[in-house]
Amino acid sequence: AAVKRASLAGELERAVDIAQSLGAAAGTLGIDVFGRLAGVWFSAGPLLRLGRFEEVLAQPQAFDFVPWAKAAWAFAQASAGRLEEAKGLARRVMAERNVGPEEDWTGGDTLIFLMQTAVTCGDAEMAEVLSRRLAGVEEWYCRGATVARLLGQAALLLGDPKGARAHFATALEVAQRVGDRPETAAVRFHLARVLF
Repeated sequence: AAVKRASLAGELERAVDIAQSLGAAAGTLGIDVFGRLAGVWFSAGPLLRLGRFEEVLAQPQAFDFVPWAKAAWAFAQASAGRLEEAKGLARRVMAERNVGPEEDWTGGDTLIFLMQTAVTCGDAEMAEVLSRRLAGVEEWYCRGATVARLLGQAALLLGDPKGARAHFATALEVAQRVGDRPETAAVRFHLARVLF
């Protein structure tokens, strides 16, 4: 909870320190393996926002243990500028799980990481499929992102600035309601791109 509170407040370095402290103390806490993994998972989001991509990418084994792992790994690669590798992995995840515009059993975490990968990579085809899949859940907040922001970014990719503005307005409301300062800043950045 302390990592999330620090992240929401925009204290990203502090969030990383707390998460890494958990990983370092895992053995003494009696949660050796899980604690080390949790330290990596909890620090990944703040590290990516800080641009410290290589620290996340140095821990691939930590992303083998959760259902959303491959999609999260694709997003980490996209964030680091490894766009072709990220797109390839995201497309494989979508194929393996049969992710399409209709309802399936794919979890929200996976869908969010896939959409983050699509918009980061500028993959309009993937963004279009995922936009239809996420339609109706614009007010979701998951994994430090508002679905509405991602839908707005996808709308821009698909040539719909009016739709993007509407999504960004929703995203701003959600981010402010959640109290996530970095997400609020990201939404304002994307909204400014549409306005100017």
